[in-house]
Amino acid sequence: MRIDQRLKRSWARSILVWGLFVFPLKGADKKSLVESQLESQTVALERVTERHQRKQVELEKFRGYAAIAKELEQVALKLEEAKKTLATLEERKTAAGDRISEVQLAFEDYRDQYRKAEREAAKGEVLDLSSTKGEGYSACEVLGVSPLHLRVRRPNGAEGIAFQELPKAIQDRFQFSDDEAGRYAAALAKSDAARAKAYREWKQAGAQEALKEQQGGSLEEQLERTQQLVSKTQKEGDQLKLKGNEWRERGLRFWKGIPAAKSEASRKSLERMASKADEKADEFYELFKAARFEVARLEAIVIELKARIAEEAQKK
Repeated sequence: MRIDQRLKRSWARSILVWGLFVFPLKGADKKSLVESQLESQTVALERVTERHQRKQVELEKFRGYAAIAKELEQVALKLEEAKKTLATLEERKTAAGDRISEVQLAFEDYRDQYRKAEREAAKGEVLDLSSTKGEGYSACEVLGVSPLHLRVRRPNGAEGIAFQELPKAIQDRFQFSDDEAGRYAAALAKSDAARAKAYREWKQAGAQEALKEQQGGSLEEQLERTQQLVSKTQKEGDQLKLKGNEWRERGLRFWKGIPAAKSEASRKSLERMASKADEKADEFYELFKAARFEVARLEAIVIELKARIAEEAQKK
């Protein structure tokens, strides 16, 4: 459309110029016509210049857009590379976690075998426990060792001594630990009441003292301490459940890896680790159940204390 208009104007000017040669004008008319043409050409030139400038501005914008598009393309490539790197790191993290679990399970197997052998060999041995238990315990014959206590015979009869009350060297020798004691106590639990009792035995001396302190002080103080203990036990139970879930997930990964095992030895190793992980998960779930029962017991105490406080308030 624009080309057609330009051609028309060009033909019109050509016809006008040829007309001047064919029909020459007089001086004044000719001058006026030339000035008119010059003015018209000047206006057209200004318009062309203005359009040219606008096109230049648009061209610069397009160049800027192209540069931005190129930068965005580079950013997208880098983002894809970052995603691939992140996926690789996640795979390595999972593999490292499985490897750590494998090493941990292998260490636990070794530790369990050592504990079993050392505790079995100690039967009949005479130990001096007087440094922690007093003079009457200078010659104690070992009858048996469990994760919870040391069973000994003294002149006045047999008794069990909690591992926390044994000398440090004896504890280290038989590899006592709160973790093993907790798992063992939970395994012995056959009812909700037994689980709660085992859970309390598993707790360290600090927690046991806190339970004893409930019986002292005013009713309001007992209520406050019991409520704090409820909150603490709930948090511990949640942590035990999370650990159980983690071991269950590891066991599932080991079970899923068995079909792809490259050798019989590798398959057996995965089966052993999967079974061990499932056992660990079950142990933590048992402790979680014991903690939940303990929370219920403490909440019952809270209700009772609130009722007693209300009764005391009515009497006043």
